[in-house]
Amino acid sequence: MAIKASEVWIDNKCLGEEMIFAGASEYYEYTNGVKAKNPSGVKYDVLLSKHELERLSVKIPGEITPKNIEVMSRVKFTDLMVRPYSSDRGIAFTATAKDISIVESKK
Repeated sequence: MAIKASEVWIDNKCLGEEMIFAGASEYYEYTNGVKAKNPSGVKYDVLLSKHELERLSVKIPGEITPKNIEVMSRVKFTDLMVRPYSSDRGIAFTATAKDISIVESKK
């Protein structure tokens, strides 16, 4: 039996230590191509320094309003789960977490 891409999880260490906040928006689930009436949560976009600022979108289900985070702040996620999936453009990634927080600068 072959392993499906949806059954593989990415080790978060390969994403790198530094994630830079790039923006946030509500996201909606779709059922049979129909968009839900209410948002399902908040999607946070981050840039991965280790990967030439590759963008990763992380969904936090159930969160009602995006947190007030300044763009270009360093952030981290609680219980981040990332997995690959196949799309028309090749391999892509989907990610979920329980929370996001700002990484305090070391002085």
